[in-house]
Amino acid sequence: MGASERGGSGTGPGRPRAGHQLGRDWVQLWAQAVQRAMRVRADNPQRFVDIAYSQLAAEPLTTVDGIAARLGAELTPAARQQITTRVRRAEAARPRAHRYHLDRYGLTPQHVRDAFSFPQNTGV
Repeated sequence: MGASERGGSGTGPGRPRAGHQLGRDWVQLWAQAVQRAMRVRADNPQRFVDIAYSQLAAEPLTTVDGIAARLGAELTPAARQQITTRVRRAEAARPRAHRYHLDRYGLTPQHVRDAFSFPQNTGV
């Protein structure tokens, strides 16, 4: 019995089905999680602040400062210093980029788009 038949994970030689099942499982899990989160958000819009990850990555201190302001708070000098220090450390220790491709997991861009397309009446 092969690893994929035993439910093993990974996509090494001879185990593409395990990777494909892993891909389907994770897309389903995250689509359901996003649906739940969006329902909670729809019921409590005042408790959420939308931030683009690209904005946070490009300007962490400015972005966090904006979040605090939106919540009616102000960052302390110590908090500002801690954010600045953490950003510098993260930049210095940035690991080498790694990339994954959908086909490795038996997925297509359309499969992912379909999984994250929610009907209008679900509050998502």
